[in-house]
Amino acid sequence: MLRFLLLSILPFCVLSHAPQLRGQDDDVTTGPGSSSSGKTSSRYLRGVAPEESAPALLRILGGHVTTAGISLQAIVLDSSGLEVSHLGLPGKWTLEWGCADRNRYEAMEPIVQGPLPPRSAVNHYQIMIDNSLTSQGLLTAIAPSVREVLSGYSESDSFSISTFSQTTTEVCGWELAVDASRSLAETKLSAPKGIPAVYTAMMSGLRVFDKKSTTNNILIFVTASDDLASLDVSVNDVVRYAKQRGVTMYVIKIGTSVRGYPYRYISEATGGRLYSIHSTSADGIDSVIKEILLSRNNHAEVFATKFHPSTGCPTLQVHLLYTHNNRVIADTFSIPVSTVPFRRYNGAIVAAFDDTTDSNIQEYYSGLTLLATNLMADTLRRIRIIGHVGSEITSNATRRGFERARHVADFLKALGVRDEQIEIQSRGSSKPMFLEQVDGTQKMLNNRVEALYITPADDPYSIVVDYVVSEQIAGTKVTDWEKRGYKAYFEAALNDGRPEYEIILWGYKTREAAQKAASELRSKYGVKEYLLR
Repeated sequence: MLRFLLLSILPFCVLSHAPQLRGQDDDVTTGPGSSSSGKTSSRYLRGVAPEESAPALLRILGGHVTTAGISLQAIVLDSSGLEVSHLGLPGKWTLEWGCADRNRYEAMEPIVQGPLPPRSAVNHYQIMIDNSLTSQGLLTAIAPSVREVLSGYSESDSFSISTFSQTTTEVCGWELAVDASRSLAETKLSAPKGIPAVYTAMMSGLRVFDKKSTTNNILIFVTASDDLASLDVSVNDVVRYAKQRGVTMYVIKIGTSVRGYPYRYISEATGGRLYSIHSTSADGIDSVIKEILLSRNNHAEVFATKFHPSTGCPTLQVHLLYTHNNRVIADTFSIPVSTVPFRRYNGAIVAAFDDTTDSNIQEYYSGLTLLATNLMADTLRRIRIIGHVGSEITSNATRRGFERARHVADFLKALGVRDEQIEIQSRGSSKPMFLEQVDGTQKMLNNRVEALYITPADDPYSIVVDYVVSEQIAGTKVTDWEKRGYKAYFEAALNDGRPEYEIILWGYKTREAAQKAASELRSKYGVKEYLLR
């Protein structure tokens, strides 16, 4: 266990300009890279420096805001990935913080303290790995690395491993690391299959901790996919449940095309952090998992005791710097102070098909049956079923989309869902997920049916009032409508294979309200054609 010196006792506050923030876009979530040395180079924690070594990289592992102040966990590594904080760092620490959307920051010299108390309880790690169609074989690629990390881990912590797509599959229950490694080696890994229901899988992973205490619980979630199929679980549902169960979440995101923001929010809101790895480096994921395991007991505790969260600041931006011999190493971190609203504009995929003619939903019976059960349990609940077909269909795409949506709706009705609970729409081939269908997975995701709950509080109805040929014109049109007092945005679509931009007015709680507003638009602004959604 590492020992840390009390580097500063009396914090003081000053005002400063906004610092240069690093490490917080979707795909760069660590501090500056380490310098080269004659040793093995590593950007991740892999051990403890046995002798004095130059600090090369600082990384914030997680943080919280409480009434007592800001609390951060951080590691300082040399260029070989060895922790050096326990050797004593004679330089100067600075912690800067401010609201993420404001250009003014406060700075202070924080308390960096230790040693960490002896560990009296084991850590519980749940590792979940993406095995959906969009994961591109991630599970098979990284399983050997995960086995290697676990086989070399000697602490008495317990591990559970699962894979996920639309559903979650357990590989092993709570076992020692070496036994979990053996279970993973002995498990026949299935081929990637199913649409990724990421938030649903996260909730399943959190429920594994239900019978554990509310301390020392860690969920390591590895994904190469966006969430495409979670209808009944939201980002904030995941965060809320993780906090209730005392689970710290680390998300390891593979690839630059996967959205980073929701995963970063989930990680940082639960005391963990997001790690982003390029798809070509996925086989090095063992280094990240090893850092998460080792850092639980090998890190510095950083405190800012005179911090008072300002009102109206949903996200706190913190910037931690260490200066020594005229060299600065730093990292930036965001801490959600209040709940950030996440609204689902697109539906969750409830069925997908091999081509434009396929209408077989047998593979999706279990998910649709659960959806029907939820709707029958609350007959006031409404849902919108939206049909899509591939971009190769143009002339009768809208009709084909309706047919596909109606096929799913009929299945729900056959199970007992009332007619008035279901609304059917078609987007035809205007909203492909992939403009160029280069493989079977992309073709399947273009030929899909989505479902979206209709909740009046979300103002779910909108009016398409215009179609234009360029993003610049669309932006001007949106500005014009906003000046008239409407809520407006534009959305890209395809029309007969050609790109266009829809001008959309939104914010209507019911279809009747949207219909009334559309009629007024016709008489007041000469809108000749409109489309209700």
